[in-house]
Amino acid sequence: MMSMSGSTDITLCLANTGSFSVDAVRVTAEENDDVSVMPESSFLGSLDAYSSQDVIFSVTPLATGGKNLTFIVWYKNGENEHSARVTVPLEISDILDVASVFYSLPTLVRQGETARVRLEVYNAKSTAISGVIVVPTSDVSVFPSQYFIGSMDPDDVFSASFDLETSALSLGNHNISFKVTFKQDEDYYETPSVSRSFSVVAADASSGQGVDIMVIAAGIIVVALAAFLFIIWYKRRRR
Repeated sequence: MMSMSGSTDITLCLANTGSFSVDAVRVTAEENDDVSVMPESSFLGSLDAYSSQDVIFSVTPLATGGKNLTFIVWYKNGENEHSARVTVPLEISDILDVASVFYSLPTLVRQGETARVRLEVYNAKSTAISGVIVVPTSDVSVFPSQYFIGSMDPDDVFSASFDLETSALSLGNHNISFKVTFKQDEDYYETPSVSRSFSVVAADASSGQGVDIMVIAAGIIVVALAAFLFIIWYKRRRR
């Protein structure tokens, strides 16, 4: 299984099972519209009898689904050049192996207040990545403007926190979204944005109602206490 996010290394093991050495060994990736391969060709040179050597290609998927990637192995035995084809089946999925997920986000925020947004960023690749940055992709104002993580080893998980500013937002529902940019080998990649919704409510909507209820309750308590004291005073006076 190979993910659409970033590149994945493929290792080919070239084995010379003959009793003679071969020269001018090179491996070339056949042109393919579904995947990009780097380098396009790798030169190994000589390969002794009964020996093997690994060669690594970096594969970047361009489309999802079942694909076939073909390599051609060229070598010379004396003055004669020979070739052999090797086909590698690939299953390319749109499941991301580098991405961010929302860890916490308030569903209701009072207008003018600041709320904390927290994301978890994970690297499920088998290789390290660098230059990892979480970038907001919506019009909602957050601080900082981006969150720099840096390098992430395989299976690493890091937290990224932002302060959500609501003073300029209208009342109602809003969406906030983020993407992750990173570098793998010499290439830069970015993930699709993840989005979550929240609602901005009036600053005094709940607090004002709470104050009114407290005032009413206090008034009832005062009246009840005054009535209770009056009854006690009245009974004592009639004795």
